[in-house]
Formats: sequence, C-alpha cells, structure tokens
Amino acid sequence: MAWYQKYRPKVFDDLVGQDFIKNILSSEASQNEFSHAYLFFGSRGTGKTSTARILAKSLNCENRQKNGNPCNQCEFCLSADVGNFVDLIEIDGASNRKIEHARNLIQKINFAPVRAKRKIYIIDEVHMLTREAFNALLKTLEEPPEHAFFILATTEPQKIPETVRSRCQIFSFSRFSEKQIYEHLKKISEQEKISIDPEVFSIIAKKANGGLRDAISILEQVASLENISKENIQIELGILENSQIKIFWEKIKNSDTKDAIGLIQKIAEEGIILENFLDQFLAFLREEFLNQINKNEKKEIVAQMINLINIFSKARLDLKNAIIPTLPIEIAIVQSTKLNNFNFEEKKSGGIFGIFSKTEPEKTENEKKKRKLISNEEKTEKSPEISLTPFSEDSAHKNWPYILEKISDPGLKMSLKDAIIEKIDQKNSTITLIFASNFSREKFLEPGRIAVLLKILQETFGKEIEIITKFKPVILDNKIEKAESKNLENSSEIGVSEIEEIFGPAKN
Repeated sequence: MAWYQKYRPKVFDDLVGQDFIKNILSSEASQNEFSHAYLFFGSRGTGKTSTARILAKSLNCENRQKNGNPCNQCEFCLSADVGNFVDLIEIDGASNRKIEHARNLIQKINFAPVRAKRKIYIIDEVHMLTREAFNALLKTLEEPPEHAFFILATTEPQKIPETVRSRCQIFSFSRFSEKQIYEHLKKISEQEKISIDPEVFSIIAKKANGGLRDAISILEQVASLENISKENIQIELGILENSQIKIFWEKIKNSDTKDAIGLIQKIAEEGIILENFLDQFLAFLREEFLNQINKNEKKEIVAQMINLINIFSKARLDLKNAIIPTLPIEIAIVQSTKLNNFNFEEKKSGGIFGIFSKTEPEKTENEKKKRKLISNEEKTEKSPEISLTPFSEDSAHKNWPYILEKISDPGLKMSLKDAIIEKIDQKNSTITLIFASNFSREKFLEPGRIAVLLKILQETFGKEIEIITKFKPVILDNKIEKAESKNLENSSEIGVSEIEEIFGPAKN
C-alpha cells in the first residue's frame, strides 16, 4: 500500500492543519447536525478527499465519539475504510460529467439507503461537470431527500455555478506550511523506523509546495536509498544547491548573457529538471524582492525586481510546451540581460542591476575634482522646460527626450527605453513607436501607463496625440533615447556573430 494511503487520516483529530474546518465539522458531528451539501475546495494534496471520507463515516457511524470522531470499529466505518460501503458513493466528476450521468445519479438518489440511515455522495473534481449536468443536479441539491447528503470537492471553485455554491456549506483548504509538512514527515519516518538526515525533511517540504500527499510520496520514493542524505535526495529529485542558484543570479545581475546560458545548458545536460530550477530561482527572486521591500529600497529597484520575476514566471509557464527544453529560459536570460529592459539613469556598472552594489571603488583626488566640475556644469545647463508648442515632426523629435523626463512611473520609463520613434504623422496626430522587446511593449500598453504618456503629450502640444506601437526584435543602442532619427539606423540587429558569441557556434 502506498504511504499516502497508509497514513491517510481516519478521524478528524488525525487531520494535519485545517484547524478551523476540523473544529466546525467535528462540532456538527458531535451535535448530529449536518448540512445536506458541503463544498470543499483547495489545491491538490490538502486533505479534501480525506476529510470528506471522515465526514461520510461520521454521518453513519453507530458509535460516534463525543468529539464527533467516527469510531472506526463499527460495520459502516470498517466498510468505508476498505471501500465497499454500499451507501457511500464516490464519483469522479471528470469521467461522469455529462447530463445523462447527472440524470442517472438523480434517479438513484431517490432510492433509500441499502443498509445505513444515510446515503452519501462524494463528487470529486466537481468543476468538471457540464453546465447542463449542474442544472440537472441543482434541484436535488436544493431539495434533497432526507437520507441524501452531498460532499463536493474541487481544485477550481470559480468554475462552480453560484447557484450550486449558495446551497452548500463551503470550506477552503489551505496549503500546508513547511513546518507542518516537516513534522508530519518526521512522524512517518519514525513509524517506518528509517534513519533520515533532518535536512531532507526540509528539502521535501519545499519541493512539495504545500501539498502533503506529494510530500509523503516523495518521502516514500527516497526511503529506498541506502543513504538518505541531503546530497543524495538533491540528486534524486533533480534539485540544485542554493549556491548554484546564487551563481546564476550573479550572472543575471552582471548581464553575463553567455555564461548564464552556458550554465543553463550545463544544468540540462546534468539531468536537472528545468521546472525545478525555475521554481527554485523564482523562490530566490521572491526573497530578494521582499528583502528590497523591507529595506525600503528605491522604487526603481523594486520595479526591476517585479519585471524580472514576470520574465522568468513566463518562462516557467512556457516550459510546458517548449519544443527545445532550454529555449524559454534562454529567451528570459536574453530579455533580462541583452535587451536592457531594466536600465535606468542611476545604474553605475556591473550589469542591469549595478545599482544594487552598495560600495564603489575609491576615487583618486583628481577624479573627485573632475566629477565635481562636471556636476557644476550640469547644474548650469538645466534641461529646457517643455512649453506649449504646435505638433509637428520637428517639434515632436525635439521635445521627445524632455517628454520622457516628465514621466514619473519607473515601469513606463523602462518600457520606453526599449522604444524608438519610427514615424510622426502631423496630419493624423500620431506617433509610431517601435519596441525592441515585446515584453516592454506589453508593459507599455497596460491600462494606465499609456494614459500617462498621452496626458503629457496633450500638455506639450495642446491636442490629443495617438500612439501606435510595433514590435521588431532588435537591440537598441544605449543612446537611442537621445537620437532624433526617424528610422532604425541607431539600432543594431542581433547578428550571427553575436548569436554565436552567446549560444556557441551552430552544430551541423
């Protein structure tokens, strides 16, 4: 028997976590006051089906305990545990989703229980039922026979019609904490009398991502190893050391595109599961992001972190359908390092996140004097204020750098750093922008952001200006913002030599 079945809870007291749900249901059971319909929802492995079976046993238990727990000794409890309790019907919503299945179910519901006082229906993955099946079931849920009880379980509650939800007691099953999973795995290992490095429990708890059933299955998988150590389980599960995640992060920060892609290719060759790698890296980015928030870092830094997380989150989703497994990650690396999505004025050196550096090399006295002189000159040469001016091709190009300076939204500024003006149509009052990164273009088009630029344009030219956007996969020159060219002369396409520099020479 699989461990997740062997250690499935059999009474309310055995449930891990979910204290609120446990208290409510055991209280109802102790008072023999049950609802005719329950809806359990939550992610997989959080105890929905186990709780449904305990509740079903309690509904018919002949010797129900004072605290509401089933006795697990009477005929009904024992039959339910082995799966041959005739008045407990478990239905898979995915394979019984059509209206004819619902009609067949409704006809059987009206028949009295065979042996017990109550007939219980557990419908798993109930969100898979068709709309017609839900409609057919609705009348029965609204006015069920006295002997009929329903327990519906789903991972996608938003797909359940409101008319069905309103007729159920609804319980939300939350993911388990790493501490809860750790303690439960430790308890199982003690009962199985196996010696395991305590760090292994922590690794499994993180890998399970809040799902206790997954955690127990992983523990059973690694229990067959001769030496259940941290190193062995990382190899078994295809998990990287934290130090390797930090190395990858440093390469991203320093815009080291070639080495970052090389590291990904090496990881893939070693058999590391790329989904696991991205899960680890995104968890690392989340911690970095929260650290920046706690330190009250500048909003530009926070915006950079958000954009970077979005890029690698998209890569994680794209992995499912990728023809070349490493390609989504390689694209994410190029987007975050080569396309300069995250450059801004305060960047000093060391790649896209050079501003994160807290120390600067000591400057000589001459360098300090030179810097002070330049600073004084900059103060005397202030940028001209934008004044109301007629809209024309020349005035639009002339005022464009100062229009960008007036933008306070860091995300909008960073998006526009990937854009150049392709065309200005004075007659139709339009400006056409070309974006080198489709990601930046999508961010620019988000509600509210483009409105900021349109407002500034109206204040500048005294009329409404329309923005047209295009996407062309080019890498813009660092000084493109200052360019007044009307085409792509100031941009450079990624050529064969640069591709080979990043990815290595093509293989025949």
